[in-house]
Amino acid sequence: MNLTSFGREHVMRKIFIGTGGNIPNGFDPLSITDSNNTVNLNHLKSGIMSDSADEIIIENILEICSIEEVSDLIDAISNILVKSGNFEIHFIDAVNLFRKFDNRKISLEEFNSIISKSKSLIDKSSLTDILNKSNFDITGFQFKDSTSWDDYNCIIKAKNNKSASAPEPIESQKKLNMPIIDNLDFTNPKISNDDSEYDFDLLNEVINTDKHPDSLDYDLLSEVMNFSFEPKNNEMSDDADDLLTEVIGFSPVEIADTSQNEGQSLFEEIMNFSFDEDKPELNIISKSRNSDNPNNLFETKLKSKIEDTFSRYEKETSMKKPSINIVWEGSQFVYNPLAHVNREMCSVLLDAEVANLTIVPYESDDPNFNKYDVKKGLLENDIRQKKEVSPEIAKLPYAWIRHQFPPKSDAPRGSKWFIMQPWEFSRLRSDMKVTLSLADEIWAPSFYTRKAMIDSGLDFNKVQVVPLGINPDIFKPYGDKYHLNTNKKFKFLYVGGTIYRKGFDILLKAFIETFNGNDDVCLVIKEHGADSFYKGMTSESAINSAKREYNAPEILYINDNLTELEMASLYRACNVIAAPYRGESFCLPLLEGTACGLPAIATKGGASDDFLEEAFTYFISAEKNNIGNQIDGMPLTGNATLLEPSFDELKEILLSVYNNPGNLLSMGTVASAYARTKWTWDKSIIKALRRLDYHFSTKMSLAAENQFSDKIDDTIVFGTAEHTYIEGDFNEAVELYMKAIKGIVPEKYKLLGLHRIAMILINKGEYSAVEDVFRSIDQISFNHPDTIYLKVILNASQDKHTEALEFISELMDNWTSNKFESSLGHNLDDLLVLTADLLRAGDDIEAAHSLYTTALSMNNSNAFACYGAGMCFKVSGLENEAKEMFRWAVDINPEFEEAKFELENM
Repeated sequence: MNLTSFGREHVMRKIFIGTGGNIPNGFDPLSITDSNNTVNLNHLKSGIMSDSADEIIIENILEICSIEEVSDLIDAISNILVKSGNFEIHFIDAVNLFRKFDNRKISLEEFNSIISKSKSLIDKSSLTDILNKSNFDITGFQFKDSTSWDDYNCIIKAKNNKSASAPEPIESQKKLNMPIIDNLDFTNPKISNDDSEYDFDLLNEVINTDKHPDSLDYDLLSEVMNFSFEPKNNEMSDDADDLLTEVIGFSPVEIADTSQNEGQSLFEEIMNFSFDEDKPELNIISKSRNSDNPNNLFETKLKSKIEDTFSRYEKETSMKKPSINIVWEGSQFVYNPLAHVNREMCSVLLDAEVANLTIVPYESDDPNFNKYDVKKGLLENDIRQKKEVSPEIAKLPYAWIRHQFPPKSDAPRGSKWFIMQPWEFSRLRSDMKVTLSLADEIWAPSFYTRKAMIDSGLDFNKVQVVPLGINPDIFKPYGDKYHLNTNKKFKFLYVGGTIYRKGFDILLKAFIETFNGNDDVCLVIKEHGADSFYKGMTSESAINSAKREYNAPEILYINDNLTELEMASLYRACNVIAAPYRGESFCLPLLEGTACGLPAIATKGGASDDFLEEAFTYFISAEKNNIGNQIDGMPLTGNATLLEPSFDELKEILLSVYNNPGNLLSMGTVASAYARTKWTWDKSIIKALRRLDYHFSTKMSLAAENQFSDKIDDTIVFGTAEHTYIEGDFNEAVELYMKAIKGIVPEKYKLLGLHRIAMILINKGEYSAVEDVFRSIDQISFNHPDTIYLKVILNASQDKHTEALEFISELMDNWTSNKFESSLGHNLDDLLVLTADLLRAGDDIEAAHSLYTTALSMNNSNAFACYGAGMCFKVSGLENEAKEMFRWAVDINPEFEEAKFELENM
């Protein structure tokens, strides 16, 4: 079974791409070379569908590619490889090849033979950079034919990180005392060479550290290398520079010389800013400063000893030694979604303690914003009140991250520029493309947005995915529930601006056409942006008109500014979150809602595909609609499209979910465990730090991963138990259910877990143990509908048909209210089929057939109703009719063994 997504099973291809060698078992060979042995990526792009493979191996291919072709090949592989799919590259490491020849470990003839056959060669470090750019996570490195450090036949193993959040769960990690997320480890191989002049034991100790290059002890390094460098005129020789770079695997990053002014550091320049209230932009006041040698990075290193460095920073700050300076510009202390994202990411960045953070607000603070709700560190690092830092920190490289709308085109001086940019349409505005192209890198929140940017003409290497996340300590399935002024039992929730792009008009129309005032259902609407982004664009008047219609279904409209804690309580007060959007760059409310235990109703094919799974989502199919080449009079880079979700399908989903809510709790437990372990702000920041590591040759992401740990609480254990139960590993599920139930979980979780355990015991024939479980359940909720249902199953399993019929009659008499309390996933048509089965077992064939027919009229996809009707026809001697019903049952469920047996023996 391929667990390529949480709660889903896929059948995927395994592809081998190579020009020779043995093809591994189970792999399909694919040739991407032409007759003249040149690579033609059209064979790959046109011959393989996106997301169609879960494992790919390439061998003897990189050597016949140019460096540009290697990048294109890796990017194409990323497209056809499913999320978290495995990728293995066999290649010749150029650095090790030349080192081996230089050490006379291979002959000139062998060396020339390899070089003559190769179009280009690539080293491990460069290939790793290309993989990182294409959103691959390195999972391992090995030598193909030996364990010698200087072998040149190498293998890199990687995992496709399309979600940019975390690897998928694996079979060996079902117990929750182990991390749910894979911890990837890529360590340097230990060096061993007795003939070398170097002390390799000490050298391994030096290079296998997570220390920033500024903190390396260069006296120790000189001792290890058995040479001393004495730079003349405070400069390092080119040879020593190259050797040091090779030893520590570090490419020095020159700090941009913005030093026209005297006596003022770059950090101090950033500190001198002012708001223009009419045009809230940052103004940098530039003054002349002088530096002895600002570009001489190694001079600082050679003058500093590691002991002095750490002792100095321990005295100056309680924070760990930062690797770089980060300036984060964007909305902060105001009520809007961008500000929420900025606050969360900056808070986690402060927790990581890997960089010196300065916050630059985009606009003036909202006087109504409650700053007591934010982390104290945000206020302390606000540029308007941040204290001066030490000269050593001020001299570190700068990364300027800008997340605001609209994006500003003026580039920050003296730093690398990263733009974090949401966008909801399939093409960018032309002016935005110009601005984004000026940045060093663009961070898109989803693969949908990244594709829109690339389709608009931006360099695909420049556009990377840095996803959004949730705080698992706030967005969780247990806690207070927001008070809603309604007596309706079932509540659909919509969160966001009530605008066309978000599809609110579709949802409102579908809701009022599907339900009326007599239905026990309510639509809760939480408006966002009515006083900011979407001012004058909302659907408040349409909502009020709908509420005034005769016998209209109930609608609650909330336009208050809510804190995160209040939003979490609102999610928990509802049953399902709906977002039939036309265009989104991420749709954070969907992720927050699932983290709080709500199944989702969402458009298929959009940005939320990154984090929504079929295990807990009702997807609405959608078509692409052309909206022209302008938005609000602003030209786009081409004709753009929006998704158009199926209105009729949405109505069917709303009605089906309301009539059959039995699976919602189960779906919600899985959704919450998934969101709260895989899509947190910690993981968002780690991805952002990986991108900064790439640009600054630092190891901040590794330090952050060591700093953060997954918080596995009892509800996450329960969600994993439910997922394990659905996968059919019942022994493991019972163990996890018991662990969760003994902890702190909502009462409804305990009931579901105990009912699942009772069902497992019934199937095993442990009838006396089932009665013990029933007694435990009754102490929590006496005569619960799911307990009654299980008593039907228990009695039927013991051929006590009369008793079973009495219990099922009690259950069905109150089904209108019972359906909202039941969580085992059975619907009214399932109860009718169960009743019919009991009648058929008692030889009341006519009554049984009538109930099977009624069940099929309610749900024509009920395979058990088809099978039961077929058995009634068979007993009555109507073989053709029986054969037809068995065929329907198999068509609906190809794994229905009893129906297949009857069909084969007719």
